[in-house]
Amino acid sequence: PEGTRFWVAAGGAIAAAALLDENVRTFWLDRHSTFASSLADAGNFAGTGRNIIAGLAVTYVVARITHHRRTANAVLRISAGYAVSNVIVGVLKPVVGRHRPDSTNDAWRFKPFSTEGEWHSFPSSHAVHAFSIAAGAAIATRRSWVAALGYSAATVVAWSRVYDDQHWTSDVTTAAVIGMSAVATTMIQLILQLWRNQ
Repeated sequence: PEGTRFWVAAGGAIAAAALLDENVRTFWLDRHSTFASSLADAGNFAGTGRNIIAGLAVTYVVARITHHRRTANAVLRISAGYAVSNVIVGVLKPVVGRHRPDSTNDAWRFKPFSTEGEWHSFPSSHAVHAFSIAAGAAIATRRSWVAALGYSAATVVAWSRVYDDQHWTSDVTTAAVIGMSAVATTMIQLILQLWRNQ
C-alpha cells in the first residue's frame, strides 16, 4: 500500500467492479449449481468473523504451548491488522449506507448513516476479514505458497458474497483493498516499532 502502483491498480479494480456490478449479479444469479452453492457455503463460513477470531485464538494458544514464539507473535500482529480493518469496515457500512442487492438490481441506492442492515452492503465484512488474514499471513511468512493459498481462499470468500446475493462486486473489491492495505500498514508499523525498541 506504500506504492503508487498499488493504489492505481486498486482504484482501477474498484471502478471496473462498480461499472459491472449489476451485470455480474445477473450473471451469477443465472448460474447457481449444487457445487457452486457448496463452495459459496464454505466461503461464507471461512469469512465469518467469529470463525476467524476463534482460528486466530486457537493458533496463538497452540503456538504458545508448543513454544513457537515467532508464530505466536506473528498471530498477534495479524490480529492487530485484522482489528484495524474491521474497525474501518464497521465505520464505513453505516456511513456509506449502500443497499444490498435485491430484486430491483439497482446498485446505486444509498442511504447514508442508516442503522438498517439492508443498507450496510458497502464494504463486505466477510471479504475484509478474509483478505486481511491472507495479507497478514503472506507478510508474516514471506512464503509465496502461503500468499497464493491465502489469497485464493479470500477470493472464494469474496465471490461467495456476490454469489449469495449479499453484496455487489464493488463491495467485495473495495473490501479486499481495505483488508490488504490496513493489515500491511498495521503490521509494518508494528514491526518497525519492535525494531526501534531493540
